[in-house]
Amino acid sequence: MRFFLLMATLLFAAASSFASVKDLFFYKDGSRTCVKDSYGMAPVDADGKNCSSSSRHDVRIRVINAEQNSGQKLGFNLVRPFLIIDGINLDPGNQRTLSSFQDDASQMGLSSLLSDLGYTPVLVQFSETVLQSLQKNAEHFTDLMKFMNRNKLFGFANRSVDGFVVMGISQGGIIGRYGAYKYDSARSSSDAPVRLFASLDSPHQGAVIPKSLLYTIDFWAERGGSSEAEAFRDLIQGDGAQDLLLARLEKRSQRLFFTPTVVKEDFSSNRFLFGDYRKAAEYKGFPSVLVAQGLLKGKEISHSKTYFKLNRRAKKAGTVMGRAESYLYAPGSDSSSLSYNRIYRKISEDFKRDEVRYSKYDFVQGSTYPFSKVMYNNLRKGMLNAMPSGMKMKILGAHFSLSTGWDADTLYQTQSTFIPTASAMDLKCNGKMAMNQGCAFSQSSSGLNFEKPGSHSTATAFYGVDPTHPRYKDSKGPHHIELPVSKGELDTTVLRGIQTDIWRVLCELAKADYDTARKEYRNAYLAEHFTPKASCMDNANIPAIVKNAGLTQTKKFPYARYDYKTSATEKSGTVKFDLAAGWHRVAWFDYGENIPEGSSFEVDVKVENAKNDWMRAELLLHKGKNNSNQLQLTEVKVPVDGKKHTLRWKMPFSRNAPSTYRWIRLVLNSDGGRVALSNPRLVVTGVEMPEPDQIKSNIIYPNSSYKVTPWLSSTRVRYMPTAQGQKALQIDFDAAERGVHIIFDSAKSLRGFSNLRVSFKQGTCSETAVYFDSYRGGARRLRDFAPAGTSAALIPLDLIVDTRVTPNFGLSASRLSILGMKTSESCVIQDILLE
Repeated sequence: MRFFLLMATLLFAAASSFASVKDLFFYKDGSRTCVKDSYGMAPVDADGKNCSSSSRHDVRIRVINAEQNSGQKLGFNLVRPFLIIDGINLDPGNQRTLSSFQDDASQMGLSSLLSDLGYTPVLVQFSETVLQSLQKNAEHFTDLMKFMNRNKLFGFANRSVDGFVVMGISQGGIIGRYGAYKYDSARSSSDAPVRLFASLDSPHQGAVIPKSLLYTIDFWAERGGSSEAEAFRDLIQGDGAQDLLLARLEKRSQRLFFTPTVVKEDFSSNRFLFGDYRKAAEYKGFPSVLVAQGLLKGKEISHSKTYFKLNRRAKKAGTVMGRAESYLYAPGSDSSSLSYNRIYRKISEDFKRDEVRYSKYDFVQGSTYPFSKVMYNNLRKGMLNAMPSGMKMKILGAHFSLSTGWDADTLYQTQSTFIPTASAMDLKCNGKMAMNQGCAFSQSSSGLNFEKPGSHSTATAFYGVDPTHPRYKDSKGPHHIELPVSKGELDTTVLRGIQTDIWRVLCELAKADYDTARKEYRNAYLAEHFTPKASCMDNANIPAIVKNAGLTQTKKFPYARYDYKTSATEKSGTVKFDLAAGWHRVAWFDYGENIPEGSSFEVDVKVENAKNDWMRAELLLHKGKNNSNQLQLTEVKVPVDGKKHTLRWKMPFSRNAPSTYRWIRLVLNSDGGRVALSNPRLVVTGVEMPEPDQIKSNIIYPNSSYKVTPWLSSTRVRYMPTAQGQKALQIDFDAAERGVHIIFDSAKSLRGFSNLRVSFKQGTCSETAVYFDSYRGGARRLRDFAPAGTSAALIPLDLIVDTRVTPNFGLSASRLSILGMKTSESCVIQDILLE
C-alpha cells in the first residue's frame, strides 16, 4: 500500500507539470489595474487599453487547464474559477514562485482534482507577503477579482451563475477573506458572486512565534553580529508578519537604544486583525468554511519545558577565551527564565541577556511549526563557524591553538504552536474571540457542531483535528500545512489528513452549490461525487476522486459515432448538428469492455434555437452494436437555455445489472433545435445516487402538475368530460407500439406505495399496458390485472419499476409510460392512483 500511494502521489505531481497553464501579472497604473504576461505582451487594462510599462507587479496568478477560446485575446475562458491563495513566505533565501506553489498544490491533490470537478484552478501569489501589510494585499486581491469579473481579455460568460470560490492557505486565508468581502459587498447583481470562502489553517485571530525565539533573534542580530539573524528579524518586523503575530518584536526604529523588549499579546482594535478585519469575519454575504489543522483535545500540546541548550566555548590553557550561549525555554510562570543568550569575546566584551517572563501561547492547542529546531540548527552552525575545531588566536604576534567544544548541545523540543486551533476556526467564547479567552486552551470537540457552529464562530462551518480526523492521535499535533512527500517518502498519515481537510471544504462547497428548489447542483460535475445531505464529518463519505487525488477517475470512449454528424468521431472535441422534432438516436459510444458497476456516463450538451423549452434524453445500454439485449435508463431533462449542461446516468452498484453491456446509445426527444455534444466520458468511480424526494401526491392522473406527452404526434390525446364533472384521458393509438408518457417534474420516490391503480372505461384499454420510465420489458396489460366484470387494474409496483437501475434498488420513477399494443387501440382512463 505504501508503494502504491507513493506512486500515486508522484504520478499526480508529474501529471500536473504537463497541465495547461497561463501566468499573468497584475499591477496598478494610477487608478487602473493592468495586466501583463511572461511572453512580452504589452500591458493593458481590463478594457484592453495600453498601460504604462512596469517591471513590478502586485499580484500574480497561474490559470490551470482553462477552457480554450481562440476568440479571446488571452485565449481562454474562466469556468467556475476556484482561486487558491498562497501563504506567507518566511524564508528569505528561498524565492516562492508560482511553480513551487503549483508543486505544493499538486501534493495536496488540488489542481487536477478541481479540474476534474469542473472548476478552473487559479493560483494566486503576492509579490510581497511579509513586508506588505495584509490590508494592502487584500486590496490587490479585490482589484484582481474585479478585473477577472469583467474584462475584454478572457471570457467569463457565466459569471453570475458560476461565481468565484476563494480558498486561502495560511496567511492567504486572511487576505482572501477580507479581499472577497470588499469585492462581494460592493458588487452589482450581474457580477460574479463569491459562492464560498474557505481557509486552510489561517490565523483569523492571530499566529504565534515563541517570545523566547523573538528575544533570541533580536539578541544575535544586535549583539552577535549574525547577518542571518538580522535578516530574519527584519523579516518578522515587516508589516505582513506584524499584522499576524499576537506578540511582536518592536521595530528597531522605535527604540532609542538597545532595549529588546517584546510587545505583549495585543488584541486592541487599532490592529487590523482585531479591528477592520472583523467586518469581513462577520460578513454573511457568502458561506465561509474554516479548517484548522490543529488539535481539539481541550489541553495543551505535550512538550518539554526546554527548547534547546547551546553553549560552545574556546579555551587556552584552561582560560575561556570565547563563549556563545543560547538557552530557550517554555516557562509556566512569570518568574521563570524565558531565554538566556550570551556572547563573550574578551573581558571587555561580554554581552548577555536573561529574559524572565511567561510565554503563554507557545503550546496552546493548534498546528505546529519547528521554530526551535530551525533556530537551534542555525545558531549551532553559527557557533561552529565562529569557534571551529582547530581554531587559532593571534596574541602578541604569535598564533596559539585553542581548545573548542560544547558544554551544552541538546535539542529537547522541536515544535511549538504556530496557528492556534481557536484562531484557525475563528472560535468564539461567550460572544468574544477565543484567543483572549480561556477557551482557546480548554475547548475540546465536545459540544461543537462543526457543520453548524452558530454562535461558536463567525464561520458557516468549521473543522479541526477532532476524534474523527486521521491525525487526532498525533500527540505532538499536526504541522502547519505539512506536505505528504518529504525526501521522496510518502507519509500516509499526513496524506489522509490532507485528504480529510480538502474533503471537508469540497463537501461544504457541494452543499452551498446545491439548488434546493431545483433539486440539482449548479455545477453538475459535483453530482457524481457528492450528495447534498451527506455529513462532512463522516469520512466514509469521502469520494474516490479525493482519495485518489483526481487520478484515473474518468475514461474517454475509444469509439464514438454521431448519427447527425457522420464525419465526427471520438477525436472530435464538440459535435454540432441540427436535430429534427421527435425521438432520435443521436450517438453511439463503445466502452471497449464491460461497463463497470457504479460508474456513470456523462456528456456535456448545449441546445440553441430550440423550438420550445421541452427536451428529454435517454440512455440505452447494449451488449452489441446490433441493438440486442437493450437496457434503458431513466429519462432526464435537457435544459435548452443555450448554456452548457452535463447530462448524467448512474449505472447500478450491484446485482450485475450492467454486466456484459459495453455499447451506449444516446437518444434525444424534443421539438427540435441546434445541439452541441462534447466530452462524453465514463466516470468509473463515484457515489451511489441518493434516493429522490418522495412523490407529493398519490394521484398521477388527473394532476395538472404532470404533463401528458405522446411519443409521436400521430397518437391522439383527448380529454373527455365525465358524469362526475371530471375529464377522462382518452388515448387513440394509430398503430401498435405507440404510447404516451405522463411526466413528473423530476424523479420521485414511490416509497410507501405497493400498487398502481388504473381505472378505465369498460370496453376500452383491452390491449393497453403500463410501466414506469423506460422499463419496456416490465409492461403489464391493464386487463390482466382487472378482475372480471371490473374496470380497475391493480398492478404491483415492483413489476413495472426496473429496480435494477434505480437508486438503492428502490421504487422510484420520473414518468409513467402508457403503451398501445395493437393498431387502432383506444383507451379511456378515468384516474391513476398509487396505493
